[in-house]
Amino acid sequence: MRNIELFNLFYKKLESFNSASSHPDIKNDIKLFGILLNNKKFEEDNLAELLKCINITNLNVFITILENYNIKESKINILRTIAEKFPQNSNILNKLGLALAGIRKIEEAVSKFEKSFEINPDDPATVFYLISIYLQKNNLGKINSLIKFAKNKYSNVPSIIDKLIVIEGKLTAR
Repeated sequence: MRNIELFNLFYKKLESFNSASSHPDIKNDIKLFGILLNNKKFEEDNLAELLKCINITNLNVFITILENYNIKESKINILRTIAEKFPQNSNILNKLGLALAGIRKIEEAVSKFEKSFEINPDDPATVFYLISIYLQKNNLGKINSLIKFAKNKYSNVPSIIDKLIVIEGKLTAR
């Protein structure tokens, strides 16, 4: 049985258990995860209220579940709201950048990836996201700068260096 099916099996019991609870975060947690796991559309009016239950403790679980949420506009609105709440979290900014790039909002995606890179330049994923988005914009100057930076930064990580060499080769062949 998949996690979603298990969640739905116990969802009704959790709902009735929590209807007796006076703690709104527990009710919102259950409702929020139910919506995400079942790919249901958010009511935008309730989004801020539902997302109040997200905190530093449950943020990574929330982000992991959100990755499989398929309603793009709602996903972007959720990520924007969470990014406001956690503006220094590069993981959220990367997820938002990926979602924006997925709907061709390239300039906004660039902005999120660049901010993520400023916050955490040690994350190789952000470097590759930036290279990819700069490639879409045909910004070879920034790509070359990032490759140079990454080769220096990750000189002792062969898998990253190999990928950078492949990218350089493809750029040269263009």
